[in-house]
Amino acid sequence: MLDGPARFNELRRLAPKATQRVMTLRLRELERDDVISRTVYPEVRPRVEYALTELGRGPGPMLGAMSDGQRDYSEIRGRAPATSSAALAQAARGRPADAK
Repeated sequence: MLDGPARFNELRRLAPKATQRVMTLRLRELERDDVISRTVYPEVRPRVEYALTELGRGPGPMLGAMSDGQRDYSEIRGRAPATSSAALAQAARGRPADAK
């Protein structure tokens, strides 16, 4: 998405081990956290594109991705994660982690 909007299957090819469900959940989470935008084009076969928002182009999502990787590793190893991607996204917006 750094080079422009991408469709679901393009993104899925970048993470071949991710299931469709996991990819969908991650994209929804990123959209909810205002890291990406989702545009649906009303065509005969609807086309959906995902693009980075202004927030998504900043350093916050990179920190969130690092946190997600740490969380995944910690879950595998049986240790609690240090923080969540949502908390990092809020921090990137300049809000405390417990703010809604």
